[in-house]
Amino acid sequence: SGKILFVHNTPKNPSELAVADRDGQNERILTRNNVAWLEEIEMPQVETLRFQNDEGIEIEGWIMLPAKSEAPYPTILYNHGGPHGAYGYSYRPDFQILAGAGFAVLYLNPRGSAGYGDEISAALSGNWGVMDYKDLMAGVDHVIEKGLADPERLGVCGLSYGGYLTCFIVGQTDRFKAAVAENPITDLVSRYGTADMGPWGSLGEIGGKPHEIPEVYYRSSPISYAHQCTTPTLLVQVEVDYRCPAGQSEQFYT
Repeated sequence: SGKILFVHNTPKNPSELAVADRDGQNERILTRNNVAWLEEIEMPQVETLRFQNDEGIEIEGWIMLPAKSEAPYPTILYNHGGPHGAYGYSYRPDFQILAGAGFAVLYLNPRGSAGYGDEISAALSGNWGVMDYKDLMAGVDHVIEKGLADPERLGVCGLSYGGYLTCFIVGQTDRFKAAVAENPITDLVSRYGTADMGPWGSLGEIGGKPHEIPEVYYRSSPISYAHQCTTPTLLVQVEVDYRCPAGQSEQFYT
């Protein structure tokens, strides 16, 4: 009565059950399922980041720092999907694996991510890649300036729209030493005709049909810049991803 039961999750604990008053006060952890297991692990530190992009908008993100090495760290920019997904202050087993191997993991919420309000989220329509790329690079520059990331040992990866951003990034810059794109979108025109949400999803996200705004489709398609890529890039693809069809990886590779 008057209580909320919820799952409590932090970067250092996968999940415990907790209870709080309806207004969020008097939070109390009920379970200790992970205590013994977590005592066996040297957990990485997580630092919250806030920085200004080129338009003076504050962008939020985090960097997970490996426990057994010293800054500046080899750093991986890990792009989220969506495009309107968002990272939070939560446990990420994939990031823990990378930190355990000695990498810092940089994860950011560029413009278009959920959490900044409808105006900033909707501004990504017709600006895939060209808008969020700037915010991601500003975040990379920020952690380099803080002395956390080694500019000579940078990697980039992501899944779905995160794979899209990875492919877009390696067509714009050679600052990353390696890239991994999982189930990416690379050609917005062929996506329009082959992805399960291509025809209707493109109207809101890209701003129209390919014959109506061909310049927007070209500008935001990683395939337009693939010939400029000099970064060693691994493409990982599931055959039955109907949202990000296998042909998208094949086109970028070719």
